Amino acid sequence: ERIFAKPFLYSLEGHHDGVSVLAKNPNKLAEIISGSYDGELRVWNLTAKATLYSMLAHEGVVNGISYSSNSEQFVSSGDDNIVRLWSLAGLEAQKMSNTATNSSPNAFKTDYKAHFEYVSKHSLSSVHTHYSEPIFATGGNVVQIWNYERSHPIETFDWGIDSVVKVRFNPSETNLPLGTSLDRSCLLYTSPSPRDQRGSRMPSSA
Repeated sequence: ERIFAKPFLYSLEGHHDGVSVLAKNPNKLAEIISGSYDGELRVWNLTAKATLYSMLAHEGVVNGISYSSNSEQFVSSGDDNIVRLWSLAGLEAQKMSNTATNSSPNAFKTDYKAHFEYVSKHSLSSVHTHYSEPIFATGGNVVQIWNYERSHPIETFDWGIDSVVKVRFNPSETNLPLGTSLDRSCLLYTSPSPRDQRGSRMPSSA
């Protein structure tokens, strides 16, 4: 007897444009964040199949989302060359404040504000947070390392190659960010100091 698998469970509806990026909360199985091509972010509760928070986060495509190490915050990056840091507790406080002061049916439409904003001088294509430290990395025509509390990058890696489309921190050797480039190469940055930038470039035939 043939067994037919049914992997599709349900869909989450709400975005007005295509979804460009997804991120799951590493500490909450029922929470994910989606970003779309029109700059919208949505935080979802999978159990309730509902949007918790929705905000117009960027002008243009949302190209990166990443939770902080404690999952209490997350960052988003967009084609507007801006990274925004969002606090989940802050979003909930804004939602509750708006609901308490607005009794209209549209009270849930809160104009959410980011906790902090970082403007990059370079184009952005992705973002990833460190696994234990309050820093994050952005990819683009250069790789930049940022501290949550500083408005400018603390490190910049520029090898003069094609744009780095994705950047990730190593989960075990956490000070080794890895980037993948448009020329099909992988770049492993091995120095945490901008004064001693070293790395390995690994061409790929894939």
